[in-house]
Amino acid sequence: MRIESVDFFYLAMPEVTNAADGSQDALLVRVTGGGHIGWGECEAAPLALDRRLGRADVARRVPPGHGFCAGA
Repeated sequence: MRIESVDFFYLAMPEVTNAADGSQDALLVRVTGGGHIGWGECEAAPLALDRRLGRADVARRVPPGHGFCAGA
C-alpha cells in the first residue's frame, strides 16, 4: 500500500486554564492510501514541545494566557 495523503487536524478547547491544561489540545491525523483511511491521535499541547525545544523556547511560542507561561 502506498500513502497518498496525510492530513492533520488540530483541535483546541476554547478556554485555557491553569488547572490540568495538558488535555485541552489534540492532533488528529488522517492517512489515506490504496482505498483505505486510517486515523490516529497524539498530544498537541505546547507542554509536549518542552522536551524537544526547551522550556524558554516553548514559553515564547505558546499564548501568554496558557498555564505553561505562569512558570516560565
